Amino acid sequence: MNKIKWIAFALLTFSASSQALESDYSQKIVVNADQQKVDIKDNRVTFFSHVIVTQGSIKLEADRVTVYGTGEKGSEVMIAEGKPAQFQQKMDSGQLMKGHANHVRYELKSRIVTLTGKAQLQQQDSLVKGDTIRYNIKTQEMVADGGKKGHVTTIFEPQQLQQTKKQ
Repeated sequence: MNKIKWIAFALLTFSASSQALESDYSQKIVVNADQQKVDIKDNRVTFFSHVIVTQGSIKLEADRVTVYGTGEKGSEVMIAEGKPAQFQQKMDSGQLMKGHANHVRYELKSRIVTLTGKAQLQQQDSLVKGDTIRYNIKTQEMVADGGKKGHVTTIFEPQQLQQTKKQ
């Protein structure tokens, strides 16, 4: 199989049955943290220490999470910081999409998750690493960038090996 076919196969393997649970977006958002600071003037809430954000099967864990309001309900933007900050969501197949990075940006309205700084995104046996990974949950499109001095690494297990393991 030539290189282009392998790359296409890797992307298809990564995205196969990766439709997110639609019911997540109708669930309330719950934030647990050791401390919070509200800035009413700037429409911003910052949560500190052991922060866990949940919305249905979506889970965001970080040392610090800042939620920026835009005035439009459901269009908030969450910026999580940690060493690393972690994001996960259950797909309709029951599999988990997991990611982590130094910074995780989650845009609720557009359903875009951007992982920056030692970024990693994993689904089943497929793994993508880079400086920045941008994943559009709604359209199931992912773009990874290695940064100025880096590169993107994709690791996947070919389907033949997965089938052998099942037998």
